[in-house]
Amino acid sequence: MDIKDFYFIYVITGDNYLKSILKNFDHIPDRANVVVITNTPKLLYKQKVKFNLIIEDLESLRSDWSRKNEIIPDIEDEQDYMDQLNEWYRSGYRYPMSIMRYGIKWAVKNNISKFLVAESGVSINYFFDCQKGLDVLNEFYINKKKNLIFGSPFFVENIDLAKGWIFDGGYYDVYKRYVPNLSEITYSEILEMNTESEKSNILSVGFDGHTYGFIFDDIKLIERLFNIWEDIMIRYFELGASYSWAINFEWIMLTISSIYHRYYNTFLCGHNNIITHSYRPEHDFFAIDIKYKNHDEEWKVAKTREEFILINRDKLIQHYGGEQRVKDIVYEYEKIVGS
Repeated sequence: MDIKDFYFIYVITGDNYLKSILKNFDHIPDRANVVVITNTPKLLYKQKVKFNLIIEDLESLRSDWSRKNEIIPDIEDEQDYMDQLNEWYRSGYRYPMSIMRYGIKWAVKNNISKFLVAESGVSINYFFDCQKGLDVLNEFYINKKKNLIFGSPFFVENIDLAKGWIFDGGYYDVYKRYVPNLSEITYSEILEMNTESEKSNILSVGFDGHTYGFIFDDIKLIERLFNIWEDIMIRYFELGASYSWAINFEWIMLTISSIYHRYYNTFLCGHNNIITHSYRPEHDFFAIDIKYKNHDEEWKVAKTREEFILINRDKLIQHYGGEQRVKDIVYEYEKIVGS
C-alpha cells in the first residue's frame, strides 16, 4: 500500500497542541495525506507544506449532542484558551478525548477506509520510515485476509477485560444494536494478535489512546464502528456519567476491537512504527500539577508554555532523552531557550 493511499488524521483543539504537529511537518513525506480536524484552524492556514494537508472544522462533524455534552473551549486565542482550560481543570473538568472518534466520521464521510486517528503527541515519519511500516501492515492485511485495527498495545492479556464491560457494564443493548449475533455463547474465547511471544491464550488487547488505525475493505464497517462509539458516549451520559471506564476511550476501543475481532473478521496488531509517540509535558503547563499528582515526576507549573520550557528545561531534556530530541520535538524550543 503506497502512502498516498493512506490518511493520517489528527483531532486536536487549541494552538498549544497544534504546535507539536507543526514541528513534525518537515519530516512528513511529500506523498502523505495529513488531515487536521480542529476548532482552532487559524495557525494552520499560515503553513506552507509539500504534502497533502487537509484542514477540517471539528464543529462541522460533531453532533448537537456532542457540542452540548462534550464541552471544549470555543476560543481561538492561544493564551485565553489555555487560561480557560486551567480554570476548568481546577474545577474538576476533564477534556473529552473521545472526540477523537470524529476522525473516524471524517473518514467515513470521505469514503476513506485506510487511515489512523491520532492526538498531538504523535509524529509521522520521525525515527522510522512510515512507508516501511505501512508495507508490513499491508502484508498482514493481504496474508490474513482480514481487516486490521492497529495501534500501540500497552497490554496483551489472557484475562478478558472487555467481556465483562460488554455484557455486564450497562451497555450490552448498545453493542447488540450493531452486532445482532452478539451473545455470551457466540463470543469466542480466542483472540489472535501478532506478538513476539506468540501467545495462544490472548483474550484482551489494550491499545494506548494516542493512535488508532484501520485498514478495512468495507466502509460500512467503519461507519458502524463510529456509531457504536457515539452511542456508547450517549449512554455514558444517560447513566449520569458514573460508569468511569466508558469515559476512557481506550477502554471503549478495547471493547470495540474485541467485538470486531470476533464478529467482523478483524486482526489486531501494532502500528509497526508508522508513527512515534511522546508525551508532551509542555502542553500541560497550565495544570501539570493536577495531571501528575499521583506520579513520581514533578514539574514546575507555569503561566505560559514558554515559561514552562524555561523553568523545566533540564527536566525536559531528561524526559525526551537528550537535548537534540527536545530540539526535534518541541516547537520553538531553541528560540525560547536562546540557543
